[in-house]
Amino acid sequence: MKKSFLASTATCIAVLAILNSGIAQKSAPAIVYHNTELPAAPSASTRSDYIATGEAAVNAKALKDFRKSFTGASNAKWFTVPAGFTTKFEQNGMEFRVDYDKKGRWSGTMKSYDEKKLPRDVRATVKSVYYDYSITWVREITVPEYPDTIVYIIHIEDEKCFKNLQVIDGEIHIMEAYDKSN
Repeated sequence: MKKSFLASTATCIAVLAILNSGIAQKSAPAIVYHNTELPAAPSASTRSDYIATGEAAVNAKALKDFRKSFTGASNAKWFTVPAGFTTKFEQNGMEFRVDYDKKGRWSGTMKSYDEKKLPRDVRATVKSVYYDYSITWVREITVPEYPDTIVYIIHIEDEKCFKNLQVIDGEIHIMEAYDKSN
């Protein structure tokens, strides 16, 4: 049950990560955290379901949790979304997206970074199979239902193709693979 839930959650989140990386140009689908739909993070184009807001409009419980959990966050930008609130910011050289529901409960976190910040064991797992590929970006996702389980979405590429991998508990699954010649 846990692996099934994680796999479906990770797949939905993977779509979010891929769309946010600039590979796709269409608007992103919704993902599910806490049985609540949250739209994908805003892209460069204006999204009608994301409304930039100041901290005064954000649920106090969400702000308290955010300030406690992310003390080193810089330039946090808050958005009101149909299901609650989303903030995007940078901390320790990583980009973060943290989602909260309307009641201020944490719904999920996605960190974005490059290969250098990937934990050694995860990198070794990927490189042991895909040793000729470069890791170009990583999305690290946590959700409250499984706070001790981290889902990694890893984009790798070589001269012929690129792939998006999902790594959970040391298991690698190919989510997508594209030939560069097409």
